[in-house]
Amino acid sequence: MSLGKKLKERRAVAKLTLTEAGEIFGVSYNTVYRWEHDMCIPRRPTLKKLSEVYGVPYHRLLAGIADNTDGCDNLLIPETAVEKKIMEKLKTMSFDDRNKVLKYVDFICVNDDTDE
Repeated sequence: MSLGKKLKERRAVAKLTLTEAGEIFGVSYNTVYRWEHDMCIPRRPTLKKLSEVYGVPYHRLLAGIADNTDGCDNLLIPETAVEKKIMEKLKTMSFDDRNKVLKYVDFICVNDDTDE
C-alpha cells in the first residue's frame, strides 16, 4: 500500500477532515490531499508527527514511499552521509529491486528490539 493510501486510511480511522488534519500538522488541507494522493511526500519531521498522531510505526510509513513522486519539491531529504549514499543507490535500482530492499528493511525494523 502506498504512503498516500496509508495516510488517507489512518485519517479516516481518526475521523479527521482534510482541514482538521492540516491544522494538526501545520499545513493546508491541499497539502494533506497531495500527501494522500501520492503527489508529494511530507518532510521527515512531519512524517514523524504523522506516525505519532496516526499510531503507525515510522518505518511502516517509509515502506510506502514509492517512485511515483518524481518532480515533487517536498521529497524526503537524507540527513546524514550514509542516508545520502543509500538514497543514491536506491535511485539506480529498478522499482522491483527497490521494493525488495524496502521490504527487507521493514523486516529488520519490525524484528529490532531497539525500535523507537
